[in-house]
Amino acid sequence: MPAIPGSNTNTQCAEDNRKEIRRTLRAFRAKPPRKPSDLQAFIDLCNQGVPSGLITDIVSCYCKQLDAPTPAFDLSKPAALNSSSLASPERRQFAFIALDGLGTLGASSSSHFKLEALPTIRLNWPKLLNWIRYFCREATEALATIDVSRSILVLTMLLSLIIGEDAELFEKTLIEEQDFFEIILKIWWVSYKHSDTITLAVSRAAFIPVSLSVIHLRSKQPLNEAIQEIILRAADDDALGVAGHILGYLTGPASSACVRHALLLIHNISTDVEPSKLKEALFQKQAALHVMHLLESILLDASSCEPTYSKSMGSSLIDTCVYIIRSSVMDFGALHWNTVLLEHGLLRCVANLVESPYVTEDVEQDLLPTYFLAFIPQLFAHRGFVLSTIKAVKEAAKDGSAARIESSFFGDTYQKFLRIVLERAVFNAILERSSSDYAVFEQRRCYNCGRIEESLETGLNKCKGCLVALYCSRDCQKEAWKEGHKRECKSLKDTSRHE
Repeated sequence: MPAIPGSNTNTQCAEDNRKEIRRTLRAFRAKPPRKPSDLQAFIDLCNQGVPSGLITDIVSCYCKQLDAPTPAFDLSKPAALNSSSLASPERRQFAFIALDGLGTLGASSSSHFKLEALPTIRLNWPKLLNWIRYFCREATEALATIDVSRSILVLTMLLSLIIGEDAELFEKTLIEEQDFFEIILKIWWVSYKHSDTITLAVSRAAFIPVSLSVIHLRSKQPLNEAIQEIILRAADDDALGVAGHILGYLTGPASSACVRHALLLIHNISTDVEPSKLKEALFQKQAALHVMHLLESILLDASSCEPTYSKSMGSSLIDTCVYIIRSSVMDFGALHWNTVLLEHGLLRCVANLVESPYVTEDVEQDLLPTYFLAFIPQLFAHRGFVLSTIKAVKEAAKDGSAARIESSFFGDTYQKFLRIVLERAVFNAILERSSSDYAVFEQRRCYNCGRIEESLETGLNKCKGCLVALYCSRDCQKEAWKEGHKRECKSLKDTSRHE
């Protein structure tokens, strides 16, 4: 058999590399590297390829560079880095290069890494975590002398290493170290704030630990409010920025893992029963519409010859999308968002969904029927929404979506839904013709106390924001604003054009 061109040269290079790594390790055991450049040269050598059997020694060498004491930080306190808390420039550089080496080694090594390296990493985890705290604080405060993008890359690689290779250590640290979740959030948030210098790939990698942390913490601590408070604290209380950044993973180029984790985080926030800043921000950023568009793209991908997602992954993403869309009907702004979904092809999306091989029993037997027969009809008290629904039904009949739905497992449920729409349309028509009854039912009551206009001396005044809500007095208007009209005013304004 003829020799493979260059094979002898490659073998010789690998052997020379192994000898040089062994020689340097012996030298560092006898005498630690004097200059950061010596350690960097060794890391560059290891990055060319590390043979199995040497990984443990290399990881031990890196961890040895973290031995110098560093200040312990409480990231929940706003204390800034100062001369008393900063590590010396040389000590900082040694530690940073060592962390960089660990992250790069973990990303490039084979399955041998977990077997050989993790015991050493676990042994040195307190030191590693403290330096992660240090560099996180450094990047957060964006000192002029610090390359923030490089710091975030190194910290993100380290978190990815721990999550990928030792989920047990990651979850244990989340529970036992109260600031670890905030560290993860700050790394992600800084990657967003410095998007001009930090690549999208790094930002996506920094986001996955955020989603995994929320999932794990909610399994141990169902109080979602506390988790959201930590997220907002790490993000300088910028709820709209957080929502926009998460939704960006659905609308821009992203890996399937990143899309999945973005959906899971949106689901965790949007399906919480209590109102919150983050939930409101997600809906202000049109989360339901973005999710519906993503659902359409997943369904289109599923019907292609070479789908991006596996059947199990596709089914999981579809379930989560439908859960999020369904939750929108129960939240503030439900009238607006469901009107928007209908106007942007909700029934066409349903037609694609019921024909998909990825559709699950949960969607078939629970999510879709409940949404169309229980949730949407709650909005039929609003005449404008009935009109939007009728328009969407007619469009579905025209473009063939209705026929596709009726020929599927969802056909009987869709017919029931159409009967509800027809009954409400007839009811509205009769009500409109019955003189003042329609006005009393639909328009002429105080939105706060419910008093009918005819019983008042001064009549009702419209809210100047939405031009829909009516109030009998300034006091009623102030009370309604505090009780929730503040959240729904914009949504009512957006839908008032249908009235």
